[in-house]
Amino acid sequence: MPHKHNKRKRHHIKKAVYRLRNYAQYNQSLKNRGKMSIWLSSSIIESWQNDMRYYDGRGSTVKYPDSTIEACHYIRMVFKLSLRQALGFIENLLVLLGKPHLQCQGRIIHCKIS
Repeated sequence: MPHKHNKRKRHHIKKAVYRLRNYAQYNQSLKNRGKMSIWLSSSIIESWQNDMRYYDGRGSTVKYPDSTIEACHYIRMVFKLSLRQALGFIENLLVLLGKPHLQCQGRIIHCKIS
């Protein structure tokens, strides 16, 4: 039997209609849904890369410590980014943090951990 047959016998509750009283606040709340906050500890930022590398005959020191590699990998996993997207995201994040001199090389994201 089609659903329209018993339509007049069914009880229908109308959808509630809300009146918008403060449009500016509502608009700001919608904008805030798109905000994103990322916190990186100062120890990770300070030890992001080793600029002073030395050669002792057996090989040079690593440029990126393990904490940097792990931080990049976790950011990539959390936001489910591909390699190039993660590179752009991390570079932009470093610029926003006021550290544009720090670099993020592609190989550090997928080296040991992935």
